[in-house]
Amino acid sequence: MDGIALTHPVYNTIYQEYCNIYAENPAHTPEEFPMNRFTDFPDAQVCNTVVDILIPQDDMKIHRFWSKHDLVIHSEEDVLNTAVPRALTLYKTKIVEQLIAGLTRELAGLEDPTDPRAEEILRQINRLNEVRKQMCSKFSRIIL
Repeated sequence: MDGIALTHPVYNTIYQEYCNIYAENPAHTPEEFPMNRFTDFPDAQVCNTVVDILIPQDDMKIHRFWSKHDLVIHSEEDVLNTAVPRALTLYKTKIVEQLIAGLTRELAGLEDPTDPRAEEILRQINRLNEVRKQMCSKFSRIIL
């Protein structure tokens, strides 16, 4: 989808599956998102990791407590619909921030401020800052 590959094999599998789902139908609403693709995934490590990310053991105890009192508890599917895109966007934001930091170091390392590369580096930094702003605006994150 965007050329990103995670170094952790299980997380990368989760990300690739999310990309496959998105490629099949980019207009999924949270209600339509096929969460069973994660919870019924053939690799048990993927299933367990998804469940561990979404529902820590303490939350399971809390869930049972509140269920006894007829209060609505969000399902794994509800949480995944927002957690996966948010986590991916935050990860991409960190990658973009690392690229900006590298370009900033490169710019600072130029001995001649009139070097034609300086202008190109500044353009790249500006483009990456715009990308970062767009990604952060999806989740109302403050940009410092």
